[in-house]
Amino acid sequence: MFKRLIRSLGRTPNVGVREPTFGEILLTNLFEAARGRINEVISKQVLSHIVQILVSLEIQNADILNEEDREKFGRAFLDLLLDNERLPPKLQLSKEEFHHPRDLLAGFFLGTVDVQSEAQVVLHFIERKFEDGRFAEAEVLLRIFDTDPANQRSNERNLFYEKMILRFTSNRGRMLSSARLDSWRRVGADALTRSTEGLVVLTRWLAQESEIRLHLQARNPIELSHWEEALSELDHTDRLAIISQLPPSRWRELSEHANDSVIEAAMRHISELTFEAHVDELIRGVYFVILATGRTGHENLILRVLRWLEKNFDGDTYRVLPDLHRMSTVEGRGIGEALEIVRASYLTGAKIGQYSKEEISEAILLVQNDLIELDIDKVPRGDYDLGALIYDKLIQFDYGSIEDAFRLHRLT
Repeated sequence: MFKRLIRSLGRTPNVGVREPTFGEILLTNLFEAARGRINEVISKQVLSHIVQILVSLEIQNADILNEEDREKFGRAFLDLLLDNERLPPKLQLSKEEFHHPRDLLAGFFLGTVDVQSEAQVVLHFIERKFEDGRFAEAEVLLRIFDTDPANQRSNERNLFYEKMILRFTSNRGRMLSSARLDSWRRVGADALTRSTEGLVVLTRWLAQESEIRLHLQARNPIELSHWEEALSELDHTDRLAIISQLPPSRWRELSEHANDSVIEAAMRHISELTFEAHVDELIRGVYFVILATGRTGHENLILRVLRWLEKNFDGDTYRVLPDLHRMSTVEGRGIGEALEIVRASYLTGAKIGQYSKEEISEAILLVQNDLIELDIDKVPRGDYDLGALIYDKLIQFDYGSIEDAFRLHRLT
């Protein structure tokens, strides 16, 4: 049954493809349950209708509960589900783990469990995620707690430090065997004969043989078209309110974009939002290196980023780091909020950001060449932002080595 549903959204299960995530299954079931009934509902109530269906899929005997409470729970649960589903599959909460925050939300909005005891379970769960270095999952879980601004900023700062420490200090551990390295060299030679599609060959080998998974962030275009078709009779504003959330933009490996060329997949990743996120990550990386006690071995990143900012923006870019530090310490702002302010104040008049298909194709070929020369033993196992590697070529930013670029582009 699930294969049929997934196939209808443009994904074809086959040998070697991972199992679908909990979120993929639930969102597919939600679409199938909602698609034929959307036009029966007054347009302003469509999102509420979708949320009510989600609750009925997840909570037994949901129809006997108060409708307003069901909707409050459903909206909170949908936000949590989408936050988790956007992550790479290996960084997500599993279906079993998802029961903890779901039960807490159900207890709070529906009174189905004791809230205090369930909150303690979730808090201990978050602590374990921190201890295990599973910061993406901890971040998803922390969002369900309605804490005061001071605690929110403290959580954000702790996550910032922990993520950066993981990126800059972790090691691969056991090295690859000589046989695998020989296999990698053969794969590299094969990739050179395939133009931009060689990137699929390289990234698939890295995922399967070295546990280095490279992702793009994008919506599945066929899935999106199905949602748009189902909502086609709504007016633009109401349709946009739903399409802005469903389907989510997911981090997925390049091989999962099999219905598209590499160039098309990359073009869907590249947007104003991902460009801003890329610049933010460069600044976050430099900020951590400046704050770190002692030498990190990555001090050259500071001048590289500052010179690149000065070259590509019109504002007073040398004020970015001092103002970021002042706002996030003296003024008590969150790092994310401070970044938004300095970006709006100093990173103006960008001379980059819009790219042609030909420029993206050239950037992909440059990334392929870098990957072929990659010293895999210097790259820790984990999930990485392939879009960022492509952006680095588009914006002509040089880290000094592809291995250093991987560190900053780790998805944590």
